[in-house]
Amino acid sequence: MKYHIGYPEKHWQFLYSLDAFLFAIALFYLFTLIVESGLPLTPHAKIILGYINIGVIFFSILEVMIKYRLSSAKYTFVSDEFWDCLFTGLLLVTCIYAGYVHLIKLHLPFHPSHLIAPEHEHFVVLRLALFISVLVQFKEFNRILLGLHVQPVQLLVGGFFLVIVLGTVVLSLPQAGTSKIPFIDALFTATSATCVTGLITLQPGTDFTLFGQIVIVILMQIGGLGIMTLSAFIALLLRGGLGIEGRRIMTETIEFKASHQLTHLLKQIIKFTFIVESAGAVIFIWRFLAQGYGFYNAFYHGVFHAISGFCNAGMSLFPENILLYQKDPYFLLTMAMLIILGGIGFLVVLDVKHLVLSKQHPKIALSVQTKIVLSITGVLIVGGTLLILFTEYFGQLNHLPLKFKVLNAFFQAVTPRTAGFNTLDVGTLSHATLLMLMILMFIGGASGSTAGGIKVNTVGVLFGLLRAVIRNKPHVMMFERTIPTSTIHKAIALTFLSVLIQFFAALLIIIHDQFPLLPTMFETISAFNTVGLSMGITASLSSFSKMVITLLMFIGRVGPIAFVVALAQRDVEESYVEYPEEYIVVG
Repeated sequence: MKYHIGYPEKHWQFLYSLDAFLFAIALFYLFTLIVESGLPLTPHAKIILGYINIGVIFFSILEVMIKYRLSSAKYTFVSDEFWDCLFTGLLLVTCIYAGYVHLIKLHLPFHPSHLIAPEHEHFVVLRLALFISVLVQFKEFNRILLGLHVQPVQLLVGGFFLVIVLGTVVLSLPQAGTSKIPFIDALFTATSATCVTGLITLQPGTDFTLFGQIVIVILMQIGGLGIMTLSAFIALLLRGGLGIEGRRIMTETIEFKASHQLTHLLKQIIKFTFIVESAGAVIFIWRFLAQGYGFYNAFYHGVFHAISGFCNAGMSLFPENILLYQKDPYFLLTMAMLIILGGIGFLVVLDVKHLVLSKQHPKIALSVQTKIVLSITGVLIVGGTLLILFTEYFGQLNHLPLKFKVLNAFFQAVTPRTAGFNTLDVGTLSHATLLMLMILMFIGGASGSTAGGIKVNTVGVLFGLLRAVIRNKPHVMMFERTIPTSTIHKAIALTFLSVLIQFFAALLIIIHDQFPLLPTMFETISAFNTVGLSMGITASLSSFSKMVITLLMFIGRVGPIAFVVALAQRDVEESYVEYPEEYIVVG
């Protein structure tokens, strides 16, 4: 693992080991904070946690001293390791300050337990400085991942798995639930939030405390943006760059070919996410205030639903989801726009932005991927709206005026791809509507977005292949471009594998829980494609079936092909041997 020129190459391996050790300490320290805040502590436990805090302080300061000693460019060390020096210096100063105030000014004896749930403000300041210093260690997360020498898909799968495990542990704490949260339900909820699915066995608004709800919304944000995107942005923010290897990993993970523009892309993704979620939150806050919510309650509900909407998570703080907002066009249209913007992908949004803002003449043309995403998304939304309006006009939409019939049909056509909010009772929809919703859920949103499904990109390629076969064309061409054979193979494999996994999961649930076919298929399609809609059987699932759904949500979020590749012990060696062709009769 390479380090900057200030460190001799012979020390690189040691520095990597040091960074990995400090990162492990940082994770352990954060875990102790969770334990400290979530469990009742005995005096003995406080002493142990106090010594752990002292140890973390010691190693944090020691790390900077060691790096300074090993650096051959000591004059530039502070600029090269600015954040480490700044916050470690702050930690050292607060240690001296706390010691002076406690021992000399107040003449009080020191005990390690004083650091836990501190009563004196100087120890509060010390704990805050320690917490910030520990967070800075996460700037090395990207470097540590790269040093593991594993495939990008394995990093992706491993990252999501680690976040789910941590989320499960936190949601299992007493302070996370209004009553004791069973492990299987904590795991299910953490997976659903991280994989931005929205299926729930417990109600976030009633079964989880404010602490638990905040954990859920953090998991949704992490899952929506992606583990690698966040870790790369943190490294970019605190370390100033990603390095050559880091760029390679990121370009493969998010399938972005122009590695020289990666830094700009990451900044644009974070900026776009913040702006859109903030705009959505402002509108939601306004609507909640109009309903009589207090400001802080309206603010919290607004932020929660804005993040849930943009990340296509579909989780709501209301037990009835958002059924109460059937006649609120401001709320529903805002939520629909959040879902659409989150579901078409960051690259598509940036492509459209460059087209609109470009001053070149003629204008820069949209990429083929953007054209496919926008055209198929438009067809699915318009077609879905018309079909739902037709199938439910005298059904669940019957009691609504015409303008709200159209509004709810539009919203229910948007949300299966793949947010999971609902303004209609899914369990009582007609079979025709349910079938259409399953098709929309299976297709999902765009590649590189917060949405799930096989993706509209895949559907576009498959339609292009179908057209080429019908017209007896040797190549698949779309928008005056030829689609590579490798892309076609991947689209076919992804679709086949997705169908196979979902049907097998449904079979397992039907055999074990004896649920009817339709609600079981609906549940498995919703889980695998990270939607969150349900016909009402989620809470009634057995522990075995909950595990099946949990695994489905995980595979659906990371991608079935990525999941299979990540499980492989080694790369498959490419074979250059070509065998004679032989035709097989199909169809």
